[in-house]
Amino acid sequence: MRSVTSTSTAPCIAATVSIALAILLPLVASLSIPHAALNTINDGGIAIVDNFLSPSAVSRLRADARSMYQENQFIVDALAGYGQKAGAHDKAKFDSSKDRAVFPAYIPSQKRDGPFVSDLGDADARRALTSTISQLRFDLAKGLDRPGLDTPDGPNNHEISFTRFGAGANLARHVDEHHEEVKGRAGWSKPTRRSISWLVYLNEPDWSVQTDGGELRTYERKIASAYPVGSRNGD
Repeated sequence: MRSVTSTSTAPCIAATVSIALAILLPLVASLSIPHAALNTINDGGIAIVDNFLSPSAVSRLRADARSMYQENQFIVDALAGYGQKAGAHDKAKFDSSKDRAVFPAYIPSQKRDGPFVSDLGDADARRALTSTISQLRFDLAKGLDRPGLDTPDGPNNHEISFTRFGAGANLARHVDEHHEEVKGRAGWSKPTRRSISWLVYLNEPDWSVQTDGGELRTYERKIASAYPVGSRNGD
């Protein structure tokens, strides 16, 4: 389980994929998942795998994200701290460039595909990332004994998107997913729920937290779980 606070002094771009709780993978030349990472996830911790994508793949995706943002293809969701504060006082002063904006593969509220799976921009680079994530999902399903992770591709199969935080924006501490029992009747209305969350950072090689911001703050368990965490066998 994790809750995060992210702050930045300069725009920060990442490709985010959510299927739910406990893995953050910055920047994978290889899809082999280290046993240490699997053990960390099973313990309920945050696993970090460096060089998740090749430098050339990161460069193409970063360039595509910037291009799509400049062409106004991103959707501002006003979920970041800046947007909530500005909207609460004076919507006329709201500056979308300072808030969080996304370039999603699926738009739940409209029940339709988003621009991430369109032919806009460098669609081949995004398709390659989607393929990489699908293979990763397969590897994690086997390595973590979570067969529900390896499901056929389809609408909203995983919430992949480019995410951009403007200067000063921050996403408040939160939990990505809750157990069905704490959601009431609606918690059991769907056959699956999030199981893994990951972030793929597309930062420049010379990124510096001191000058660029964009840190991710996580709150891990103080003690590793006595049993493997995650959803399996209907739990």
